[in-house]
Amino acid sequence: HSIVATLPCSKVLPQLTWSQEIPTGYMSNKTWHFRICNYTKPDYKTCFINKQVLIFGDSNGRSHYYNVQAHSNCTEVKKAETRHWHKPLLCEHKANNFSVFWGPHANPFSNGNTVSQINDLVPTSKAIDEIPSQGHYLIIMTHYYHFTASHISSAEIMFRSIKESLVRLLKRNPNVQVLLQGPHVAWRGWAEHYAAGDMLGTTIMEMQREIFHDIRDRVVFYSPWDITIAVENLDYHPSINNDIFHMIFAFLCGR
Repeated sequence: HSIVATLPCSKVLPQLTWSQEIPTGYMSNKTWHFRICNYTKPDYKTCFINKQVLIFGDSNGRSHYYNVQAHSNCTEVKKAETRHWHKPLLCEHKANNFSVFWGPHANPFSNGNTVSQINDLVPTSKAIDEIPSQGHYLIIMTHYYHFTASHISSAEIMFRSIKESLVRLLKRNPNVQVLLQGPHVAWRGWAEHYAAGDMLGTTIMEMQREIFHDIRDRVVFYSPWDITIAVENLDYHPSINNDIFHMIFAFLCGR
């Protein structure tokens, strides 16, 4: 029995994205169908005009950055010099007044077997506080699997500071859209059985729901939990990151 939603994902009220019934959708013919909305890939040509896309978080956010780059024909300003790059990236399309930025979140952020250099990281709350009161911004946050190797309080402290900075931003700039990507299922993590896997996934999701509760009417929550269960995802970099990217922007483009 399948349910066909008709409302476009860009028209769903943000607060409804936080309280979806589980499962939030179903997989059919290798396509994910949301119960809450009718998902179609956005028109990126119109979406990526007069917009500044800011992606903060882990390397799954870096994957989204590269997808935005590919769909916007922007010119790289800050390039990656290695495959596993854990420093800020920037790409601009001057004619379209468009840019996309990726900033790896502050520690705990593992860089191979070491903690990343603090100067390479971008504290998300600080970056949000630097966003001006003018201009159209799309903010995407992917903060998850690096926290799984540290005490859970490190995630709580970061999410609370991000939430407070978002409250300040939403007061000064009405032309901002915010999306928080929740945890995903990953069977294969790092050497420790819990790190970068999904053992703390539901705990972090509940934490996100609690902390962002009073601004959920302004923040879209996108959870890849169910779709990564459906595809039996193994890796902490989900095999369906491209699909997740399109779904994120289906909620943002045209909103």
